[in-house]
Amino acid sequence: MTNMISYQGLVRTFPQYIHYSVEEGGEFYTPEKGIARGCALSPLMGALHLWAVDNYFAHQHKIYYGRYMDDFVILTYSRWQLRKR
Repeated sequence: MTNMISYQGLVRTFPQYIHYSVEEGGEFYTPEKGIARGCALSPLMGALHLWAVDNYFAHQHKIYYGRYMDDFVILTYSRWQLRKR
């Protein structure tokens, strides 16, 4: 991911969002994976991880792709166009 982001100040903030504490039932713990819900980095992380998918579909002929965050739709004239790939 660091090779996709040139501003190192942003890269240095990632650990702050990845290592966070959650309070549940009066006890605090640190989740082992994922980032905090409602985190400002969530849209950026999603965009970085799905960039390759966006780029792939941008160059497909007669296949239309739309995405909002992690929801996406793929449209074609027939289902066979998708099976060819």
